[in-house]
Amino acid sequence: MEIILLGTAEPLRYKLIVQPTIKAIHELKGKKIVIDRVGGTSYYISLRLMEKAGVKIDEVELLQVGGGGNQRVAAFKSGQVAGVVSSTERFEQLKIPYNALADASDLGVKSTGNSYMTVRSFRDRNRDTVQRVMRALVEARGWLKAPQNRGAALDIYKRYMHIDDPWVLDLYYGFYIQPLPLIPYTPVDELREFVSYLPEGAQVLRNLKLAEFVDRSFLQTIEQEGR
Repeated sequence: MEIILLGTAEPLRYKLIVQPTIKAIHELKGKKIVIDRVGGTSYYISLRLMEKAGVKIDEVELLQVGGGGNQRVAAFKSGQVAGVVSSTERFEQLKIPYNALADASDLGVKSTGNSYMTVRSFRDRNRDTVQRVMRALVEARGWLKAPQNRGAALDIYKRYMHIDDPWVLDLYYGFYIQPLPLIPYTPVDELREFVSYLPEGAQVLRNLKLAEFVDRSFLQTIEQEGR
């Protein structure tokens, strides 16, 4: 395969979010959990997180709601579903009451965000270009995370997300900027765990040597330059 992963944008901060009246994991049995679609990222994260938290996927009813996170939050707010595996910032922003029964990070359920990719042929022909792009990504992360640039970073959120509420801007800063790792390595162990949850029809993916599709060399060069 030609695709090669150079880095990963961010970890996904998932929690098992349930209605405020639900206080224990066993109370989810027989109830509806909203996902975007079977086969999507939230589906596999839901499988892993609920399994680790103590409820099997066949003990709940999965309700597919497409269209993105906002639609799943709307389904939760309407009371149609008992829970959803998601990050919490939309719930906080919209002041929707909820209870977080489990945290993916606390349970060791790792999830990989969007990745920076290219193809092997381009990388091999243009190593200097790829190196400069990855260096720019790391420098941008460093700029965003620097305390002295907080105001300018929030101005970017304000401009492109059309948010003026200082409380919401602070919320997004805490959710999306502060946790960013400076060097966005792609964690092969997380990819391997994710692939293990794919259906039987994806046996080809299960048999791949995933480390062969991750090139850490560009980020390692940047890390060494900073020492």
